[in-house]
Amino acid sequence: MSGLVRHGLWLLLPILAAALVVSDPWLSLRLGLPDLLEVLHYRLLPLLLGLGLFLTVALWLMAKAGDFATGVIVLVVGASQLNGIGAGPIDLFDVALLGSAAVWAARIAPDADRTLRLSPLFFLASALALLAFAHLPVMRPVPWFIGLFGISRVVLLSLILVDICRTAEQLEQIARALVWVAVASAVGGICQFLLAYFDIFAFTLIEPAISAYKPTPLGFVLRASGFCSTAQHFSSFMVCALPFALWQATHGWRMWNVAAVPIIFGGLLVSLNFGGIFAGALILVLFPFFRWPRLAIHLALFGLSLLALAYFTGLLQLAYDLSFGDAGVAKGLDQRKTLFSLGLTEVARSPLIGTGLRGFSEVDGNFWHRPVHNLFGQAATELGLLGGLVFIFIFFMLTLDLVKLMPSAVTRSPYPRLLLLTLVALLFLAQSEPNLEQSNLWLMLGFAQAAILTLRPRGPARVR
Repeated sequence: MSGLVRHGLWLLLPILAAALVVSDPWLSLRLGLPDLLEVLHYRLLPLLLGLGLFLTVALWLMAKAGDFATGVIVLVVGASQLNGIGAGPIDLFDVALLGSAAVWAARIAPDADRTLRLSPLFFLASALALLAFAHLPVMRPVPWFIGLFGISRVVLLSLILVDICRTAEQLEQIARALVWVAVASAVGGICQFLLAYFDIFAFTLIEPAISAYKPTPLGFVLRASGFCSTAQHFSSFMVCALPFALWQATHGWRMWNVAAVPIIFGGLLVSLNFGGIFAGALILVLFPFFRWPRLAIHLALFGLSLLALAYFTGLLQLAYDLSFGDAGVAKGLDQRKTLFSLGLTEVARSPLIGTGLRGFSEVDGNFWHRPVHNLFGQAATELGLLGGLVFIFIFFMLTLDLVKLMPSAVTRSPYPRLLLLTLVALLFLAQSEPNLEQSNLWLMLGFAQAAILTLRPRGPARVR
């Protein structure tokens, strides 16, 4: 009987979560947001079916793991692809992170012998949160608190992830969870795109729903976003998981591992986020050099031959026409240029403290009420030049540490190479997307920092 009750509780939790989110349209209507029928049309199916199924599987995996670190990894990585489900500024990722943090604090508090694993990433992330306090006197309290909450949760993520991932096995669990969640999310995104394209059923968690449609060579179609609040968030997770899926596919050549790669890249394509697609293409090009470094010259010559063939056969021109030609999919470039120009003006106007977190949306001339579509530009405009420099130093520090680690860990672990490739792709993606508080970015930054501390060679013990 106790076993039946226990399994019933595992099934009850996702049902309660789904019921909570289904009530969100009523709350949205009370707040003057989109019409109830429109919201239900786009949200009812993924909320009831997808959320219940996803959380049931995630909770089952956590119960089966029997290990706190594994459970947190599964929960946080899975919830990172569910940030479109929530109420107001709080989403399921916040609930998963704060819940994990409470259990984590309760577990380590009574243990006097356990040391907290602080890292340079945590201190740099904390510096970003401290910069946000400078804006309290000049910002309204509610927007200021929402912005502070957004940056504080990634500080907490960097602290917990680095502290609990102390072994190579736990690093492997993160990589495996990334691939599993990416495949599940990509399948959902592909189904979402095909159902809308063939006019069977259209659903999206993007608000307003009309902004989820985009002109493409296939027509004015719905962009895949899965259970995420934006197509950019959905696609950036595919970018993060792609290097690890490629490694698994080339390390044993099992059918499931090989199939995961086209599924993830297919999810990336149907997101119609060109920054993410180009970042994924960059990973495909660079991965063979990271995977088989001894064949670098052969791979380079082969790649140049393919590039020349594409140029002389017209395939390169065709690819340009379908992307930046007359297809209409590059309309966001002018918007990005305008936002970046406004960002430079704001940096010149307030170089020390910036506009405050999410304060750039209220700048004169920003008709879209969006941040600068560049990670470092966003940090500089919202947190001042010091904020931009902190982000530059984070990428520089982690990249340098991974490069130093590669010669010593190349025969033992692939993660220094894979994480370095991921950071290169995220650095490329950061030029077109605002990722200051994005959970996917900080998940990978925390993964990289944990791998550096875990795989770094230990010096000889000192004799006292």
